[in-house]
Amino acid sequence: MEKQDERFPSRERLRRKADFKRVYEQGSVFQGRHVVLFCLTAGVDGRKAGFVASRKVGGAVVRNRARRRIREAYRKLRTSLPEEAHAVFVARAGVTDVDWEELLAEVADLLKKAGLLTA
Repeated sequence: MEKQDERFPSRERLRRKADFKRVYEQGSVFQGRHVVLFCLTAGVDGRKAGFVASRKVGGAVVRNRARRRIREAYRKLRTSLPEEAHAVFVARAGVTDVDWEELLAEVADLLKKAGLLTA
C-alpha cells in the first residue's frame, strides 16, 4: 500500500498580496471561534492556501505558533479538498490555547461550511 504524500508544497501557498486581497474581496467568509476562513473557488488556478495572524493574536512567537498550528490542520485535510480553491485562514486571539483536536475539528467544520470538504 502506497503512502499518500502529505507534504504542503510551496506551489500550493498563497504568497502575493494581490492573491490574498482577491480572496478577501471576492471570496466567501466563514467564521469559527478561533479561526476565520475566506475561500474563493471561482476562476482560481489550483488549490492554494494562505495563513494570517495579526498582532491581536499576540507577539511574534505566538503569531508564528498560531500560523503553524492552522497550517498543520489544513495540511492534514488538504488531500480531501477540491483542486480548484483558494483559502485564507485568519487566526483569532486564543487559537494557541485551544486543544489540538478542537482546532482540527474547527478547521474541518469551516471547510465543510464552505463546501470544500465533503467527508
